Amino acid sequence: MTNTTQEATQRSARRLNGLRANCLAVVVMLVLELGLGVGVNLYAKIPSADSGTSLLPAFDKAVTGGPIVLTLHAILGTLLLVTGISVFVRTSIVRYNALLALATDVPHFSSAISAPTSVGGF
Repeated sequence: MTNTTQEATQRSARRLNGLRANCLAVVVMLVLELGLGVGVNLYAKIPSADSGTSLLPAFDKAVTGGPIVLTLHAILGTLLLVTGISVFVRTSIVRYNALLALATDVPHFSSAISAPTSVGGF
């Protein structure tokens, strides 16, 4: 093997390891997000005046004036969305099959998009 192909193989292996670490981070964050969501649902007292607000004002109130569990839930959910975008980009860089990238990431994006848009209904 030439020096160039060895470097390309090592670069590909590093990228794949980075993608695996990123996917593990998504799984850990999802488990934490689930626990925080259950905590918010069961124990957090959210003022009834916050019901029906749109996305950005609701996020602002959750982060700045809500219970700590709600604040952590909102921030971790936002980080989860950013991490999902990172997984998609890394999958494209590693040059996995584009269909595989969409199949593994569409459920994440659909839940990450639907959760914040439904926040005003509570």
